[in-house]
Amino acid sequence: MAGESKTVWQAYKSIPPQTRMIMGFAGLALSVAGMYWADYEEKRRPVSEDEWRKLPIRIETVERLPEAPVVPGSSTELNQKI
Repeated sequence: MAGESKTVWQAYKSIPPQTRMIMGFAGLALSVAGMYWADYEEKRRPVSEDEWRKLPIRIETVERLPEAPVVPGSSTELNQKI
């Protein structure tokens, strides 16, 4: 075993199926708990308008480009007929 190394997938597949299932459910439970906790914290300490503006995220609107012409026989033309 000293010279052998497994890929992550091989190591995961070598774990018994019941253990893999438990790990999957534990990950799912942790994710759901995190979503509920985030909602709870957001209600408990709402972000003020000033704090919201200080966030480094900027959302901008852009004008939409005109639609490209449809090439006869293309999948786009077939989708428009449906």
